[in-house]
Amino acid sequence: MRKLLLLFSFLVLFAGMAMAQTRFMGIQMGTKFSYFEQELKKKNFVFVEKSEDGTLTFKGEFFKEEVKLYVYLSRREKKVWRVAIRFIGKEYDNYTPKGSVEEVAILYGDLKKGLEEKYNVAVKVDDVNKKYDLVWNPDDSTNIELYILSQSVEELEYQCVNLIYTDIKTAKENEYSKFDDL
Repeated sequence: MRKLLLLFSFLVLFAGMAMAQTRFMGIQMGTKFSYFEQELKKKNFVFVEKSEDGTLTFKGEFFKEEVKLYVYLSRREKKVWRVAIRFIGKEYDNYTPKGSVEEVAILYGDLKKGLEEKYNVAVKVDDVNKKYDLVWNPDDSTNIELYILSQSVEELEYQCVNLIYTDIKTAKENEYSKFDDL
């Protein structure tokens, strides 16, 4: 009986460990914002602002580059369901580009290669969703998008690299929560 109980305990422990969890810089997503913010601050990210739609903006360093993080929270429970990273460079002033088109392409290639190595998967271009250059799911809980954003602002053309991590479970909970009031 003891052996059976011990075996069952190990199975439950290993099953819990085997479940995939979306992480950004080692910080578990799908957690309350207060925890996520504490962990970001430990990594020297600085709070910048909260937008009208509730998106929280931070500045810091990621992949040895200066970035802006956009943290998205679920409506009801204020859990982190998405983190969008915009690589902004040292000369960032609102919409100033990181650098030349070549520098943006090199950064994009370096990120793609790093993600392929980290998740041990060859990243393929998503032909269905033309909005993003790359969309993939390294596990059952994570969606990652990597793309080059091109925009025109006040007749200034610029490009920058965006990388988005989405915790699928929390994103779905957030989507369905809008029906709670019906």
